[in-house]
Parts: sequence; structure tokens; C-alpha cells
Amino acid sequence: MAPAICFFLLWAQALQIWCRRGLEPQEKTLRGGTLVTKKKPLDDLADVFVGETLKLPALLQRYRDYLQRLEDRGLSPWQGQPRRSDLHLTEAVGHFHLYAWLRQAVGDQCLVSPEFPTGNPDEMVLSEFHWASGKVDIFVQWGSTQDIIEIKSFERQSKMKSYAEQAAHYAASLGLSEVTLAIFVPTREQEILDQLSGAREIDQVVVQVLAIGWG
Repeated sequence: MAPAICFFLLWAQALQIWCRRGLEPQEKTLRGGTLVTKKKPLDDLADVFVGETLKLPALLQRYRDYLQRLEDRGLSPWQGQPRRSDLHLTEAVGHFHLYAWLRQAVGDQCLVSPEFPTGNPDEMVLSEFHWASGKVDIFVQWGSTQDIIEIKSFERQSKMKSYAEQAAHYAASLGLSEVTLAIFVPTREQEILDQLSGAREIDQVVVQVLAIGWG
């Protein structure tokens, strides 16, 4: 069996286990008689699916709202998850959790696919996208619209510029004029998250940065 296929099968199995440990218990947990749903029941995502355009920053705002609703009910998806030597959560934790949330929140409307971080020199082909290891974190397709979400775990302010430049380079290599950069930041202070978020243009690619608090 090809190395890439073996990796994908192991990745999918790990994701299923993580989802059972991380997302499903929360979805089934009731606090004060309220179910913690992936998005609000009456949310029609009108500002996400606009014409033929997919607005990923607006979708990720729902993810931030979901995390806040969990916190408001005393629930944490990060408890017991792997951490780096500095005790901050690893980037893979955010990748797995966001990917699982996207699949459950809009999986009936969009194709949501993960990166293959294998280092295999052979290019992977997915729905007209050709990408090698390290080039994309989450791929989202809605109809003919194709977008990517690059995921980073915040380390320090001085690296924000390189995060955005890397995301812009990935988007340009795929022929995209816009990319969404999700930065997981170990803080709950909204002022800091707002300061880190925003749009910037790099080499004719618009990088939409959305900082997500976790920890």
C-alpha cells in the first residue's frame, strides 16, 4: 500500500478517536438544559455563503462562538490534549478540532478535507487542487468555490508576519487570490484576539487572519 494511503488511513482512524474523545461528549452534555450545538439552530449562514462566494472568516467566527458557548457551560475541548514543551497546546490539536467542527457544522454543504502532512514527494490531487506536504491545512469546497484555511499555533508576535507570508505563498501556488489564516492563541482576552485579527494584502493575495483563543 502506498505510504500516502497508509498515512491517510491512520490519520482518519486517529481523527475518529479524537472526535469521540473531544467533540461527541460535549455535544451530548447538557448544562442547564441547553445542548451545546455546533452552530445556533436558526443560523442560516447567510454571511458565509454569499452569492457564489464562500466567506471563511465569517464561518470561523461561528467556531469561536461555539468555543465560547462551551466555556460558558464549563466545558473544555482542550483538557487532556497534547502540549508542547512550553505547555501550550500543539498545533495538531487545533487542526483536528477545527476540522472536526467544520465537518459537523457544514459538512452537508461543503467538502472539507485535511492536509496530508507526509513529506511524500509525489503530489496529491484533490478536487482540481494539486498540493504537496505542508502546503495546505484544511481545504473547503462549496460548489465551484475552493478555499483553504492555514492553521498556526501562536508562539510570539514577531512570527505573525511570517505566518501571513507563508499563507499567502501557499495560496498563490494554488492560484488563489485569498486565504484564511486561523491562529490559535493561548488567551481569552478579546482585545488581544481582535488586535491579531484582520485582513492584509501580501503579493496580491489577501490574507484574512482570525485569532482563536484556546488553552
